[in-house]
Amino acid sequence: MKLLTDLAIVLRVVPYEERHRIVTALSQNSGKISALAMNAVQSKRFGSALEMFSAGDWHLVERAGQNLFRLDEAKIRRSFENIRKNFETLTLASVFTELMIRLAPEGEPAPELFALHSNALAVLDERAKTWTQDFTLPLLNSFLIKLLRWNGHQPQLTNCSQCHHPLEDLELEMGATLLVEEAAWICSTCRPTTAHRGRVSMAGIQDLQNLHRIPIKHALSFALTTPADQKNIFNYLENLFAYHVPGFDKTQLKSLRFLGLESNPQSAAASPL
Repeated sequence: MKLLTDLAIVLRVVPYEERHRIVTALSQNSGKISALAMNAVQSKRFGSALEMFSAGDWHLVERAGQNLFRLDEAKIRRSFENIRKNFETLTLASVFTELMIRLAPEGEPAPELFALHSNALAVLDERAKTWTQDFTLPLLNSFLIKLLRWNGHQPQLTNCSQCHHPLEDLELEMGATLLVEEAAWICSTCRPTTAHRGRVSMAGIQDLQNLHRIPIKHALSFALTTPADQKNIFNYLENLFAYHVPGFDKTQLKSLRFLGLESNPQSAAASPL
């Protein structure tokens, strides 16, 4: 048996028998891990460290030939408790968590994912008391585009994919068409956008580029565009996942329906914007 200590953020808790729990977490040094917490119900060894979204120092035992660790102790470092007091921040945290469950590698270090997830939860926790609906899409879009970058499927944002004019040389009032299959965009000079789905302003492309490059903690300061543009950006990013990332063309994230963002990723993948 091997003893391990790691900082972990709870992603999922499943009851096991009457008093035990199987907990899945995103860890700082080992990626996604699952552990059996014996007698977890009302145990002082764990306290609130096994609550959803909680970050804590885990003391684990790695058992030979088994993927399931034994969790001996967990000490809370940050509870992110404000997230659970607001329906929208709770729902958005659930979306982030569902994405981590589906994308984070099992038992392999993923420090960029750990930093993204922990920083996103920190934004939600700090802004929960003053959260407005206008915050939801910019933060979600920032999270999604950073996941696409980590996965190697980030869109090309600096130039029109046809005339290759740089974004900064084009007028902000011009429109653009977002292309899913090519993971790019075309300016309205190259393709009039009035007859196409996936239309967004050049300011929307600029906003998308900003969300790609800035830390997620600053995402709410760079919402240059209208809610309609932010919704189009979200649809584009979701369709990029459906088209390019294995597994996302079959099942939509369950948590999205609580944000009123339902779509059909399977048909989106089959018919790119």
